[in-house]
Amino acid sequence: MTERSTKDINLIWNWTHKDFKGSCSKTKSIMWPAPHHCLGPISELPEKEFQDALKYALHKEACKDRDEKLIPILKRFNLWEPGFSGTEQWRECLHDVLTFTSFTKPESFLLELKAAIEHANVPFPK
Repeated sequence: MTERSTKDINLIWNWTHKDFKGSCSKTKSIMWPAPHHCLGPISELPEKEFQDALKYALHKEACKDRDEKLIPILKRFNLWEPGFSGTEQWRECLHDVLTFTSFTKPESFLLELKAAIEHANVPFPK
């Protein structure tokens, strides 16, 4: 079993939906996934479930880091409201961003957008 640091437990807690959180005497507890179906401390999650929750939380942190740099660029290029604000589906990687944008913009626009994203060192999770 891997060590369960306070940092990892807090990360899982922060990215767990509020409907799946509970508190038992100041212990951060969440609903355990199937087949367990109970409320329990994050620190006592079975190994596989802990690793799955940590992987999800790390992915969401990477998405947050990505969005801190990517959203201002999308806004600057007037792309945020028309398409990207309603979903994360097209923001997983640079290729996805450019593909989605290519549906409505010319290649010269795509090259400018790509250069701006690369210059900003946007950290895509994929």
